[in-house]
Amino acid sequence: MNNAIRFNPDAENTTMKLKTLIHEYAHAQLHRMDSPLKDLPREHKEAQAQATAFMVTKYYGIDTEAYSAGYIATWAKDINLAKQALGEIQKTANNIIREIDHLNKERFQEVTKQAPMDKSDSHGKL
Repeated sequence: MNNAIRFNPDAENTTMKLKTLIHEYAHAQLHRMDSPLKDLPREHKEAQAQATAFMVTKYYGIDTEAYSAGYIATWAKDINLAKQALGEIQKTANNIIREIDHLNKERFQEVTKQAPMDKSDSHGKL
């Protein structure tokens, strides 16, 4: 097992690709082999992963509610199950957001180090 997350690179909808990537990463965080949540029923796991993906994408201003609401409802089938998972979901979503923000900060620093300064900008002109 190589712990790789793969999806169809030919898929054109980048929002769905991002949502899917976050969904699968949430599974990896929530349901890894050493997790106390690894033996939950599949319905619970799918609802957790999709709700986490929804929360993370929503945080970044990407609305996947039309897809996510139906997906979560299909897997959860039980409002009590959905409520039970909220704490686990929130913790995982917060961790993923921190990781993405950290990667974005590192990437921003890489780009700014590599980008040559334009001499015309040195006098405050845009």
